[in-house]
Amino acid sequence: MKKKKSSVKKSLLYLIFIGIVAITTFFSLIQIHAVKEDAKAEEENLKANIKNTAKSYIHGIDLILLMIENETRKKAVDIQNSVINEYNERTNWNFPLEEFLDGKEYFDINIINNNNIIFKGTNKENIDIDFNRWGRMTEKLDKIRMYGKSDIDGRGSSVITGEPMNYIYKATEDKKYIVEVGVNLSKYADKSHETFIMNNVLKKLVNNNYVVDLEYYDTFGTSYNFFGNDNIDSINISEQDKTYFERAKNNNEIISINKKIGAKTITEEFIPYESINEKGKISGIIKITYDFSSSNKIIIDFIIIIISAVSCIVIFTYITAKKVNVLMAPIDNLLEGMNQVSMGKYDTKIEINTNNEFQILGDNFNDMVKEIDTNKRAVIEQKDEIHSLYEEQIAISKELEKALAANKNTYFETIKALAKAIDAKDHYTQGHCHRVMEYSVAIAKEMGFLDCQLDDLRYGAILHDIGKIGIPESILNKNGRLNDEEYNIIKSHTAIGYDIVKDIEFLSKAKGIIYEHHEKIDGKGYPKGLNGNESSIFSRIVCVADSYDAMTSNRAYRKSMKVEQAIDELEKWKGTQFDSEVVDVFVKLIRNNKLK
Repeated sequence: MKKKKSSVKKSLLYLIFIGIVAITTFFSLIQIHAVKEDAKAEEENLKANIKNTAKSYIHGIDLILLMIENETRKKAVDIQNSVINEYNERTNWNFPLEEFLDGKEYFDINIINNNNIIFKGTNKENIDIDFNRWGRMTEKLDKIRMYGKSDIDGRGSSVITGEPMNYIYKATEDKKYIVEVGVNLSKYADKSHETFIMNNVLKKLVNNNYVVDLEYYDTFGTSYNFFGNDNIDSINISEQDKTYFERAKNNNEIISINKKIGAKTITEEFIPYESINEKGKISGIIKITYDFSSSNKIIIDFIIIIISAVSCIVIFTYITAKKVNVLMAPIDNLLEGMNQVSMGKYDTKIEINTNNEFQILGDNFNDMVKEIDTNKRAVIEQKDEIHSLYEEQIAISKELEKALAANKNTYFETIKALAKAIDAKDHYTQGHCHRVMEYSVAIAKEMGFLDCQLDDLRYGAILHDIGKIGIPESILNKNGRLNDEEYNIIKSHTAIGYDIVKDIEFLSKAKGIIYEHHEKIDGKGYPKGLNGNESSIFSRIVCVADSYDAMTSNRAYRKSMKVEQAIDELEKWKGTQFDSEVVDVFVKLIRNNKLK
């Protein structure tokens, strides 16, 4: 009886069934996630209620402070005017400020000098406070001195104690000093309202299960010490929080950040607060620190879901592992056979007896390997033939390289012959062209040019005076200076040289050097009057090399200069006649004895 083969498809269907179990687990986890999201939403609602409560309490404090400010402002102005009048009469500060307070301890008088520093005051703790720490405050003080009016009168917190204050500012007649009168609103409240009644409300808010801390800063980042605590850690906002504080203030938006402290995460929010009497203007920033870690408990109802999910995962993993092992056995057999074939063992044969599609795949694999083994020799023969063709191509390439080198050498020998013809015509310049070439190549190499880039420079440098072939010898070898007509004829040698070589293909780039090597940086050269970098760098290199060799060689009209004299001339005219970088490199080569 023929044995019935089982199908791989059935095995895959079985795995899909197990996958459904996994999907069920997945949706269980989604349910847990949804409940956590609900918990987060509840947290957001709590935060919103706390924020609104905090704003309401700050609003209440704001009302009380505003009432105190209205009650005390006239007295503060009277004190300020009395102090200024006394100074204007005396023109010095040799009088006690305390006599103007009339025993009112909730007033402070401070005198600010032109350096924006408090140098005299009724509260000794304020002495030496430097307002330059606050850039905006410095600008405001300068405006008070300039215009005599203050636009910074109003509420702030003491940089010493953090207590809420109300300040007014006015400059003396000579503009040398500014008189600041401050009202300690907290002390006044203790006097006139028996207690700062909002403190208890704020303390209750801070003692909330979810609120770790609550602080209120003025626009300069100084904390309002509403609780009258003498042991507060820091009056000013920390450097770590300053960025969030400025963003909340400048953008008028709530900034929320999460911080990791040990095993728990806390949330800090910076909330802009608008002044009662100046709508739309930020008068301070409320900072609330939340800790919801204690509320993020694992809900008991989800324990069963988690246990079920873990159980499904364990069962799925176990069943899948067993089934995959069975399915992978023939695949491993196939992979091992393919590995043997890849190592050249074409007599490999695999056996798969699974009575399914894998067995058919194994039989086809064996047939394929047998066919590869049959064709192996033909492939090896083709490989040998290709290798022979490759060797032949390598040999041809080497012959071409030799021929190219020989051709290049022929070109250069021809060029050197032309250079000798130039030297032969002007017996004062024997070897001049060759030396200019050597100098030019040395400069270019020192400037970082590669040797493969220097053929055009070699050709152009050695042929730079080829145009002198067309100049009469009577002018070339004349003793004494040339007249204007003769000098103009000499100058034409660059154009003559260009015309001689312009149609020679391998000198297509060198011809520019021949044409431009008498151009100057300041544009007073010839034949085109190019300036700066309008001529090529190779032309500017040859210009320096040519001039140096001319100066250090005997000429019909003068004797040669000493090397140091020639260097002095190059240094003198660099930046006008010569390229500064080229001169610096060439002088360095000369001084280091690197020239041949």
